[in-house]
Amino acid sequence: MKRVIFAMFMALIVFFPLYAEPTAPDLDERATRGLGISAGFIGGNGFSIRLMPPEKGMGFQAGFIFVSSSGDRFFSMGGELLGVLKRTDSSALYWLAGMGVNASGDDSGIGIGAGLGMSFFFGDTRWLCTSIDLPLTLYKDSFMPIPQIAIHYFYK
Repeated sequence: MKRVIFAMFMALIVFFPLYAEPTAPDLDERATRGLGISAGFIGGNGFSIRLMPPEKGMGFQAGFIFVSSSGDRFFSMGGELLGVLKRTDSSALYWLAGMGVNASGDDSGIGIGAGLGMSFFFGDTRWLCTSIDLPLTLYKDSFMPIPQIAIHYFYK
């Protein structure tokens, strides 16, 4: 089952750019900064910020949350570099590498990972961005493909 999901994700990454708009918009019109929420082991859970270049180049995402209730505590913090391979008006394909720290009660761990991701921009001015990442994560001496998702509001 994991191989089927991985194969579907890779097919999406490879074939989706073929359906992107053939003409690129003015690069000055593309928003590059985003605020939102993310759920992922290396990118961090909770509130996040994302910086993405208007075309190719390096970007960054960081996420953080701390919740305490009735003695139970949850902490998550992470950051990742994004190497944008291709960005159109409606999508972006990138590689990512990062590290995250997650702690819940007495259990805690550090994860390090790298993989591929894709962002999709929506709205008339492409202000809403949803992202799907599939990094291969090293956590407690084992490699696991742990997917990540994020939703960001992009602005200039």
